[in-house]
Amino acid sequence: MMELSKGLERMIEDVEHLPVQLAWMANDMKMQWTSPDLGDSLRRLQEEFLRCRAVISGFPGEQEPNRRRTGKGPGDEEVDGGVT
Repeated sequence: MMELSKGLERMIEDVEHLPVQLAWMANDMKMQWTSPDLGDSLRRLQEEFLRCRAVISGFPGEQEPNRRRTGKGPGDEEVDGGVT
């Protein structure tokens, strides 16, 4: 009976979290509609985070080639001597 009670309690907690998750999803959608550049910025931020995590974790195969800013404009980067 105790197992059933704990399982039911977990299910209730999961259901209680759904409205919060839906509210965050709605907020994210509203932000992307009002600012389309936000999606690109978040995508770039996630890519940089994953690259940093790969370097820190010691998994060099997961990181992209060395990149450095060329200073020519936003998004202009040099990869192994060429501009992307």
